[in-house]
Amino acid sequence: MGQLEPLISQALGRSPYDDVAPGDPNAPADPQSDNPQMYDERGRPVNEETRRINRDIIRSHNEVMQVIGVAEPDTGAAETQAQALANAHGSYENSVGNNLDMLGGVLGTSIAWGVSGIRQRVLLYDLYSQVPFHELFRLHRQYQSWPSYLYAGLPSFIVGTALLPNQLSRAIDSILGSILPASLGDMQFPYLPSSIVKYIRIHLEVFSLMQRVGIISPTAFLPGLAFFWPGSTSSPFYIPPLPSPLTYETVLQWSLPFACGAAPFVGYFFYGIAMSRVSSFFTRNIEQRLPQPRTPSWRVPLRELPPPPPSVVPGGLAEEQPRNAGDIARDESISRAAHEGQPAAGGPPAGPARRQSTASARGDEFSSDDEGGDIISATLISFDVEASEANDTHHGAAAWSAELRPNMSENRAAVAQEPRYRVNALTTLPSRMAADFLGAVATRIVTAPLASVIWTGIANCYLARGDGLAFDALAIFGFTVSALPHWSWQRSRNLLGIELVYFTLRFGAWGLTTSLAKRYFMSDEEWEKKHGFTSEFLED
Repeated sequence: MGQLEPLISQALGRSPYDDVAPGDPNAPADPQSDNPQMYDERGRPVNEETRRINRDIIRSHNEVMQVIGVAEPDTGAAETQAQALANAHGSYENSVGNNLDMLGGVLGTSIAWGVSGIRQRVLLYDLYSQVPFHELFRLHRQYQSWPSYLYAGLPSFIVGTALLPNQLSRAIDSILGSILPASLGDMQFPYLPSSIVKYIRIHLEVFSLMQRVGIISPTAFLPGLAFFWPGSTSSPFYIPPLPSPLTYETVLQWSLPFACGAAPFVGYFFYGIAMSRVSSFFTRNIEQRLPQPRTPSWRVPLRELPPPPPSVVPGGLAEEQPRNAGDIARDESISRAAHEGQPAAGGPPAGPARRQSTASARGDEFSSDDEGGDIISATLISFDVEASEANDTHHGAAAWSAELRPNMSENRAAVAQEPRYRVNALTTLPSRMAADFLGAVATRIVTAPLASVIWTGIANCYLARGDGLAFDALAIFGFTVSALPHWSWQRSRNLLGIELVYFTLRFGAWGLTTSLAKRYFMSDEEWEKKHGFTSEFLED
């Protein structure tokens, strides 16, 4: 353009008839002046103060557009990184919580195994229910050593636990996956039917019980095959020999001892079901009453939102302009579609259409890299204003209008003020473990009388099967087992004392796992600081 001053002024956005600012444009700017305006070689302002003002203006404009619901904020790189960091934080807490949950389960099972042997003897033997509680452990030490006490029935218990449906499938898959080559890793192996697995598990549980109370030698590793065959000399399921003349009278006489022999074993099966139901009932109700983190829903139901304000109608307009049946039907369809969340046919959409933030593409050949970065970092939100329907009667020409949504800021503020917690395996661990061991204690106390009757019936059935089920008092290693054990106050005190020991040990295990959970818990600020990410990135 050379020295043509009018064209230069017009290129800089000024009128060619404006007065020329005095001074040398090539002279450096004075930093001591009140407004140190700087320009680049093309005559554009490049000082940081102007850039900051432009960014503030664009940011305030965008915030207004987002508040009134016209535009939605774009997810920037900082927000994406923050979301990825939050997902990693949740995965970390779930992993730590699951590991601590497994540790708590192992500790709880070990404590129950150490205490249940004495509890079973108190419910089964009269001698253990006659001595005071402080002499109970000394009495047991006279008949069995503690290593033998802990080992008795342990192999059967481990095998029976491994036969649970989920543990069985995972154990078989892991074992076969480590033995077979990788090409056979996806093969489906047939498992035993659930009825056969339950039958084997019940026999293993009965065998472990008899080892713990001293009816079967505690040194036996696993039961033999004869133990699983009903009616054999080693089976707890007693079947009397068939009568020689098969008549109605002999079969009826034979069915009575058969029912007596099968009753304890069948009773033990239903006792396991009752234990599971009672334990689930107590655990579920206790967990509902314990304090635990809960996250309310972000979404507010439609019925809780306030109705939209009535539209302001000019005076006399509603009375002067009649409405036909088509307009009424269209309004009803629009109202019904708004409640159902679907656009009505022939009417406007149920909600205002939103536009994502877009940067106006400039084809200016004089744009520089610095200016392009400013455009991307400070994007101006724009929206289209559509023309409303022409109403020549009252307005003459088409009036331009932009309809905004009802203001829901009060409801959103009420929802935002509610405390929000991270709900995962780590934060819910204390309440879940507390409900677990409190429910176990309540279940053991409630089902103690039923367990005493069932265990006594199995012991008598196993020991008296050679005598035709003579349900008399039987001597077992110097102890007496009655067919129907009488309940005494001393037995109740000993039982409550054992349950108190169990509760104390389980409470200690709960405290240990809770302390570890608190040790590995990290707040959002600590997690961001550990990974070198702070909230300042979001502000930039």
